[in-house]
Amino acid sequence: MTDVENRNVASGDAHVDQQIGVQIGDTAFHNQFTYHVNEGDPPERRHEVALNFLAGGAPRLAEPLLHDLVREGHLTTERAYYYILSALSDRSYADVDSRLAGELVMVRQMCGTRPRDRWSDALDVVWNLVRDARRQVEGGADEPADSGFERLPAERRAELSLYLGMMLDSATQGRLDADRDRMIAAARVTPDRVERAWKFFEADPEPPRQDAPVAPTTRAWDWTLSLLGCVGVLLGLVRLVDDPFRLGLPLVLVGGYLLVWHGVRVEAHRIKLALVDVDLAERVHDAYEAKMAKLVDGRFREVAGEGFDRVRARLAARFVRQYRGRAVKPSALRWLATWHARRAVASEERVRLPHRHAVLRALGFLVVVAGGYALVVEGEYAALALIGVCGWPVAVRVPRVLAPRRANAETRADAEVLLAEEWQEHARWSEVLADRPTDAEMARWSALDKAYLKADAMRRASLTARDLVQHVVMTEAAPFARRGWVRHGPPRYEAYRVRIFLLTDGGVRTAQAHLNALTGEVHNENRDLFSYHSLASAGVAEKGVRTSTASGPVERLRRREFHLTLVNGERVTVVTEHFKDHGPEESDLEELAYQTSGMETALPVLEAVAAERDNWITRDRERRRRWSLRWDD
Repeated sequence: MTDVENRNVASGDAHVDQQIGVQIGDTAFHNQFTYHVNEGDPPERRHEVALNFLAGGAPRLAEPLLHDLVREGHLTTERAYYYILSALSDRSYADVDSRLAGELVMVRQMCGTRPRDRWSDALDVVWNLVRDARRQVEGGADEPADSGFERLPAERRAELSLYLGMMLDSATQGRLDADRDRMIAAARVTPDRVERAWKFFEADPEPPRQDAPVAPTTRAWDWTLSLLGCVGVLLGLVRLVDDPFRLGLPLVLVGGYLLVWHGVRVEAHRIKLALVDVDLAERVHDAYEAKMAKLVDGRFREVAGEGFDRVRARLAARFVRQYRGRAVKPSALRWLATWHARRAVASEERVRLPHRHAVLRALGFLVVVAGGYALVVEGEYAALALIGVCGWPVAVRVPRVLAPRRANAETRADAEVLLAEEWQEHARWSEVLADRPTDAEMARWSALDKAYLKADAMRRASLTARDLVQHVVMTEAAPFARRGWVRHGPPRYEAYRVRIFLLTDGGVRTAQAHLNALTGEVHNENRDLFSYHSLASAGVAEKGVRTSTASGPVERLRRREFHLTLVNGERVTVVTEHFKDHGPEESDLEELAYQTSGMETALPVLEAVAAERDNWITRDRERRRRWSLRWDD
């Protein structure tokens, strides 16, 4: 798990709107190559990765890949469609400068000379929607012309509805809303999502490893005393064999057997407990051990409740000993810790003394005492003295000699049985995770959730598409939400805090809510309204390092914090996660988290509102007109 700093500061009359340094729960890293491109990869592979980025909610990473393919002469109608879609996705009209508009016009014109195919209609619709938006800006008719949107396949309509929300004018967007609302109602909350979404936040299960610690070897002193004791007891017994019907002889033999044999079993169990104690005492108390202990304790508390302290400590120590050198993340052992917690509940497994062997050993001692008393009655004082003096080291030292071998055999047998059971659970759990959703599916559910929350906020505020000048949706991880991500992909969370800004002629309406990304359920919604002149400032603070080298700029950013301050001192803050401990697979997370949080889109809009306040509407219309003039087609 990646640690996260947690600190909020407010001074004077300032009000901290929400806790901004959320603690992140377990992390599931999926070592897949959905977003990985190697130098020299063919155009088909680069195209595939670009579409993965677009479907994964990272259009700014899809755009350069598709742009390079077009520039290199690998132009197709499909590629042109997705390039224009990625360039316009998550961008407002103000973000499309003359250079980008010229690039898109050129690509569109190049496709005009190619034979028409099934992608030509989709490309035409995108262009028609942009033209409709321009006509509205330039004062055209209230009703846009027929763009052909309704005649596209459902998959294309879904793409355009989800990706072009920031780009299109309110009147044009209103044309898409009816179809989009139907799509969201049908696709957002489904049994398939509830049954599968949680699996994305489960790490690939690490295979189990056999655990069989070796008992220490017997000391030479124990061997010596055992041999001397056995010789002495044997000499004492020889003195009694001349009359085998003496009562003392069988009692001593039976009692001695019980005392020694069950003493070996008790001593072997003591050695096994000592192995655990040594293992626990020799632990290296570092961050890795703390994470493993936290994992095991958390799974036991959730599954088994309180108790089982020794079993939990023993399991955490085993995980550290077996997996530290392999750099296995604790989340990959979550399945195994859960299984052990269930096993502990089912068997009430606690490490305790084997009472049967202890009782039989005590019984053997009593039988030997009874045999000694019989020898006294029978007058065998010399034999009794020899057996009594030498029998004590036999009863104590012989079990110490034989017990380590017994303990090792039992430990190996128990470990083999346990390993077989763990492999069965590993196979079962791997089968459960076999239909884990892809990153693109998680991104699509997230996009549907944002679209739903935006539409719901408009409905609650009694706003129509024509009332909306611009909108912004920002997300951040909810406290203690588990995280999952694919290599080089954006982080996903099982729960979010979502904040929506609806900019209208009359002011800014905001809504915030807690979103369960596993089910799509929305909780604890809050709404607010403030005028444009109430907004004092907006900005993003970065934590990390920016520098440059001979090969170009270098960024090592840990977190970005978006803040919006009102004139009354109220402060709205949204953050991306603070990735404190970087691994090689985490190198792209900060930028991807920033892009998918909505901050990159929100910042220029809300900065303009803060700077222009009541003049923002007028200036925004001017910017739209300038945007319209950039499209020389």
